[in-house]
Amino acid sequence: MQSNKTAIITGATSGIGLAAAQRLAGQGVRVIGVGRNAQRCEAALQCILNTVPDARVEYLMCDLSSQSQIGDLCRKVEQKYPVIDIFVHAAGVIMSRFKATDDGLETQFAVNHLAAFIISARLMKELDASADARVILLSSVAHRHTHLNFKDLQMRRWYFSLSQYKRTKLCNVLFAAEFNRRFKKTKIRAFTADPGLVKTNIGHSGMSGLEKMVCRIVINRGASPDLPAMNICHLALSPEVLKNDAFYWKNCSPLDPDPYAYNENAARFLWEASEKLSALTLSPDRLNML
Repeated sequence: MQSNKTAIITGATSGIGLAAAQRLAGQGVRVIGVGRNAQRCEAALQCILNTVPDARVEYLMCDLSSQSQIGDLCRKVEQKYPVIDIFVHAAGVIMSRFKATDDGLETQFAVNHLAAFIISARLMKELDASADARVILLSSVAHRHTHLNFKDLQMRRWYFSLSQYKRTKLCNVLFAAEFNRRFKKTKIRAFTADPGLVKTNIGHSGMSGLEKMVCRIVINRGASPDLPAMNICHLALSPEVLKNDAFYWKNCSPLDPDPYAYNENAARFLWEASEKLSALTLSPDRLNML
């Protein structure tokens, strides 16, 4: 079975991103996987081809903490694919200490949130060319019971690893809600997917010592990445999800996010801050200029 759809998936070398890439490839979707390590990209490619021999899949390298590399990635995609139907942002990191990227941004904020904003902005023409484009961000139950600090969005003053992780997962939900408000007259919809507790490699490179050990103990109790991958595939392909206004989903069903996700002032602040930090405009008006 071959689909005419094309998907780009970040974090596609392991965990939920790889499972989603494999499942979408099995549905005939052309998959562009994104990873930051050449060997892991090659291993993921072979993993998919071993189970889906006729898969249309390729991998591109990109460090999502670098705005320059994200720009290079998007230019490569633009040159080859005039239409992008599905964008899945499954990449994510947890950093035990404050670490600035080459662009001077806090790493969790840069990778978990801002990378998705930048890719959406840079590939807006290709997304708009689709009949029903979907932007899907991997959020988490961790987004609950937290809020954004408008004066210290990147937690530069007092950095707490898990608190910042929770905030970035809240950013994913706020981004989806604001995206749908701003792009309601287009054919593009944004969703957030709650994976539940899943066995993944998150935190493997960004944490050390006792924190890594505790993280491993908790994560190892999680379910297989195949379960949230089913949810992502459902959001990516099902026509039924477009009939529902819900933007937060788990186990192929809509779920109410934390009430703060409906805070339009917070979502607008995050959007405007993201535009400033990326020097990009993400707006329906920009479509007319592309």
